[in-house]
Amino acid sequence: MIYTLGKTDLYEKYLDHKPDAKKKGRTKDYEGGTVWETTEDAQKYINECCSPNEFSIYGVEADWKRDTLPEIDPTGYNSRSLKRDAKLVRLGEGHGQASSDGD
Repeated sequence: MIYTLGKTDLYEKYLDHKPDAKKKGRTKDYEGGTVWETTEDAQKYINECCSPNEFSIYGVEADWKRDTLPEIDPTGYNSRSLKRDAKLVRLGEGHGQASSDGD
């Protein structure tokens, strides 16, 4: 499991209406969705670059080494681009809604 972030209201609606939702991978016209290896890295990005009350961390069923492009760090915050489409999932208690203090 690797991680992505999304605007909470939009991602929740997407997941409610599409249980088999995917995070988009690389195509000829798209670099691939941004992902992080850990929730801590994703949370750091939210805390420093986004509105913590508007974004949440979601799981992506993919492998960090096999399914991401290490040469592309789209955020400068230890992120990578996703090579292939991968299932998007809600995380369990304590990993969903982002918080400004990193919890």
